[in-house]
Amino acid sequence: MWHKHVKIVDWIAPKLEFILLKFMLILAKYLPQIVIDKVMPLILGKPTKFPVHQVFPYENTLKFLDALEKIDIPIWIGTCICRRARNMYCEKGEGYNVTDMVIGDYGVQYSKYHPDAFQRITYPQAKKYIKKFYEAGLVQTIFNECPGRDTQAIICNCDRDVCVPMYCYRKTGFQSFYKSPYKIIQIAENCQGCKECISVCPVGARSWNDTISTIKIDHDKCIGCGLCRNTCKNDAIQLKRDKNQNFVVIEEYQD
Repeated sequence: MWHKHVKIVDWIAPKLEFILLKFMLILAKYLPQIVIDKVMPLILGKPTKFPVHQVFPYENTLKFLDALEKIDIPIWIGTCICRRARNMYCEKGEGYNVTDMVIGDYGVQYSKYHPDAFQRITYPQAKKYIKKFYEAGLVQTIFNECPGRDTQAIICNCDRDVCVPMYCYRKTGFQSFYKSPYKIIQIAENCQGCKECISVCPVGARSWNDTISTIKIDHDKCIGCGLCRNTCKNDAIQLKRDKNQNFVVIEEYQD
């Protein structure tokens, strides 16, 4: 039954995901907060076992790709679905339009339904893309399953100004994804006050505290992506694994 359910979702997702993202965007833009608080969870559901996606730090995304490469699951890369849904494309040299990696059965369906938007790549190519996207400040999230012969997964490299789930989270607080199981640790004595980490945070979880002249972190907002750590040149930011949290989207992979 589970396998049939997955196959149905594989077939539907490439066709209806565009509509779902449009719908989320309309709700977040135009409905009052009190209505959103009631409507969003009823229609879209809170983060649940299936389907689901989760924020991954860069190193963990590479480990996931390593696991998939060992079992030779095919992988494609294509145009960001959120860019297509919002019609927000980068001009050449100003960003990345082709950022969604679809794996296994998802990739087969997406490449069939959007043949001009997706192309097959190798895992060494995928890892180079992941590194480039991370250094460009894109948030990596993984949708769905654990490594296995029938695995299907989507690795989104999310632009905070374009990604519909990120936009909804910032605007309304509605969380349609799991945060990563990592917490940000600030090393106050190493902080030089450059504030670059504030501008790179995709969810506005960092601010400057004038009283104590250091960075303030809103841990309730923080999604544990690690972009602030990558930006800091003074080793003032660390990612620490929260042992009470897991990578829920791929149960067999835990670091």
